Amino acid sequence: MKIAVTASTDNPESPVDGRFTAARYLLVFDTGNGHWVPVKMSIWSRQQKYSGQIRAGMLTERGIEAVISGGIDPISFRELGKRGISIYQAPEAPVREAAEMLADGRLRILQVPDAIDVTKLVKRDSASYF
Repeated sequence: MKIAVTASTDNPESPVDGRFTAARYLLVFDTGNGHWVPVKMSIWSRQQKYSGQIRAGMLTERGIEAVISGGIDPISFRELGKRGISIYQAPEAPVREAAEMLADGRLRILQVPDAIDVTKLVKRDSASYF
């Protein structure tokens, strides 16, 4: 099984990043051989409106079956789900520990996204608040 974990560095000892679409790295762990492969996310893919779709497609191409992140937005949640990729929420912990927690059955699978979809927020005139 291949697992992708969000991280801010390429080191499995770094903490799990709290945002799927803004993470600088996805660390891919292969449970079959125990190897970690860091995948650096470009600034372009982190700043685009469709970064969740871009990342979900990339994960599908790499054969990823599960994602571990501190949080995930609704668009990424939908895109990963369409591709059959399970999503797990990790507490603040090192990436390596989060992967171990998944292997031990200690992470919960997310049934709904846990972040606000900012594209659905209603724009309001700031003067109406005063």
